[in-house]
Amino acid sequence: KSRMFVGIDPGVTGAVAFLPDSRELSPIIVDIPIITLKTKMPNKVGKDGKTKLRYKTRSTFDYTQIVKLFDPVIDHVKIVNVGIERMNPRFKDTPLTAFTLGIGYGAWMMLFGCFGIVFEEFQPQTWKAAMALTDDKTKSLQIGRRLFPSAYEFMRAKSDHNRAEALVLAEYLRRKHTGGV
Repeated sequence: KSRMFVGIDPGVTGAVAFLPDSRELSPIIVDIPIITLKTKMPNKVGKDGKTKLRYKTRSTFDYTQIVKLFDPVIDHVKIVNVGIERMNPRFKDTPLTAFTLGIGYGAWMMLFGCFGIVFEEFQPQTWKAAMALTDDKTKSLQIGRRLFPSAYEFMRAKSDHNRAEALVLAEYLRRKHTGGV
């Protein structure tokens, strides 16, 4: 049986890359399923003394769709290696952003734990340095396209840099397990 390597860029704008061990098969890259929530937020008090409401939207994980996305993996956990980028709040993040990152990252840990999926966490600095990536998102696209020309359709636009990073992370994981790193 061929192994499958899964790379996860875990943010709300992230992606999941499924990389077969066989070079004869093309990788598949999927944006992380999200939903957009619309909530009422109190705004300034108007001249009439009443609080005006405004709507605010925010994106969050679609947990049901994420579980469905991993359904095939759940049945084959013995031949699947999963690598996820370790998310850490940055100094410039607001407390709300840091809290949201923690909730999202914890959801991934819950998914893996519930279904017995063995995973590895990688600090961005470690795996990106090994794969010659920098903070330049264009570089992620260039390396992803060079390594996997058959997956170009997933990495056409500059906004697809998260897809490229998920795929390059899966390649890093593959190399780690096959002696290439």
